[in-house]
Amino acid sequence: MPRLFLVHEKVSPSATVILSGEETGHVRVMRLKAGDCICIADSSGLRYKARILETGKDKTAIRILEQDSLHEFAGFKIILGQAIPRFAKMEFILQKAAELGVKHIYPLKTERSFLACDKALSQNRLKRWERIVSEATKQCGRADVPVISTPQTLDHFLEETSSLDIKICLWEGENQGQSLRDFLKGIDKPESVSILIGPEGSFSMCEIEKIRASGYQTLTCGPRIMRVETAAITCMAICQYEWGDL
Repeated sequence: MPRLFLVHEKVSPSATVILSGEETGHVRVMRLKAGDCICIADSSGLRYKARILETGKDKTAIRILEQDSLHEFAGFKIILGQAIPRFAKMEFILQKAAELGVKHIYPLKTERSFLACDKALSQNRLKRWERIVSEATKQCGRADVPVISTPQTLDHFLEETSSLDIKICLWEGENQGQSLRDFLKGIDKPESVSILIGPEGSFSMCEIEKIRASGYQTLTCGPRIMRVETAAITCMAICQYEWGDL
């Protein structure tokens, strides 16, 4: 099968579906034609095999053949709260979060985040982030595109994730104890995990107190001080290795 195409509706076998203009552009770039088989993911997060019926400048008609169950992921729900670093780093984190199976990404405005608490993110920037996540999703073969929230405050994120099973905050502060490795030992696979990563410059002590009061475990990744993007990827990958499908 060639690349994964996204359909923004729920589909069923034998249905005829029209791919969007953006996806049609990918059809043209890949020089696909009527009769070629492709793989699509629909709005419910399921994958299907499909055949191209016809393709034009602005749209492509396809016929859904059957559900593709060979690429189902046996994962669990990962929520990422990422205090916004410089935008190039944020884009890298978004891409890798999609590849590592994150379900929902909350960009956060914190005391030291690159996007100040009193500033708004432009719609163009948010659309770019959504495009990065969508492309990474298709590249890695996921059927479900992660949700990206508009930038939220730390307080809002802590409230939104209050009911999740496991809540982890990576923090390099002194004398705060346990490593991520030690914390994960002996924990059965949860249904949901929230991962909270600070900005360049880290969380303030006031923020750490709020985070701990909300039930988060403040953990290290060992003796090394990692960059923001490295910490996020490391934590997501370790959780997927322990409980997911890596």
